[in-house]
Amino acid sequence: MRFVFMCIEANNAPALRQAAAAIEREHGLRLVIDFFTPPDMHSTTDWERLAAAIARADFVFGSMLFGEEYVRPLSDLLAKASCPVCMIMSSPSLIKQTRIGKFDLRPKPATEQSAFRQWLSQFQPKHGHGEIQRQMALVRGLSNVLKFLPGKARDIHTYVMAHQFWAASTPENLRRLLLMLIERYVPGYKGKLPVLDPQQIPEIGAFHPDAPEPFAALAAYRAWRRKQRHRFSSGTVGLLTMRPFALSGNRAHLDALIRALEARGIEARAAYSPTLDMRATVERFFTDP
Repeated sequence: MRFVFMCIEANNAPALRQAAAAIEREHGLRLVIDFFTPPDMHSTTDWERLAAAIARADFVFGSMLFGEEYVRPLSDLLAKASCPVCMIMSSPSLIKQTRIGKFDLRPKPATEQSAFRQWLSQFQPKHGHGEIQRQMALVRGLSNVLKFLPGKARDIHTYVMAHQFWAASTPENLRRLLLMLIERYVPGYKGKLPVLDPQQIPEIGAFHPDAPEPFAALAAYRAWRRKQRHRFSSGTVGLLTMRPFALSGNRAHLDALIRALEARGIEARAAYSPTLDMRATVERFFTDP
């Protein structure tokens, strides 16, 4: 089966391919992942390639797509797709191409606008600090209710959960996302695959290539450091990155930098933020030496 993923950057592509490989090992399902970013949406040949991928896909997923130069033609392509489409945290015109099961965000006449649609407008990206945190708070509250309801509510649950899986895009969470989409929307797999909640990952955290998981607090990070018996004689260097790099496994460059600094007797304290506003991360992990 084939999945098309589209995102502003390819950070999650390695983790998606790891997830697909794990599903093939565990369940004998071969998944083909086609991943596209804006640089793949320029020439006529690029658009033909994307159109062909969407035409043969079993599911199309997109996130963080805003550029007007590709949003309009992409909207036209998605309107023609015959498979389920899930667009999150993107331009409103792309989000409105979402249709999964009975949950359909394509424009309706004004007389058909529902209270739920008005509520859903809260998922349309807004400007300002804390926007991702605001959306994820909405997502977590709603998913706890919807997962127990049948019918259209289950499809809404899929849409809500997609935000959670994608925001915490570890290979394991992307494996769970793919399994949920296959179980619910690829014919023949209903009830045959596990559908699990996302792993809970700190929204802001410190990390290290030798640590099994991120640290939500400086005290936990320091406790782990003491157990490792690390000794540093040349001070501390702080490293800041975005959450997708830290979680998706696409961070060999960061891990190499951490080890190179440590080889020189320098503590490399690496931490991530879910947004470009890294003040909260700095306050949590770098204001107390």
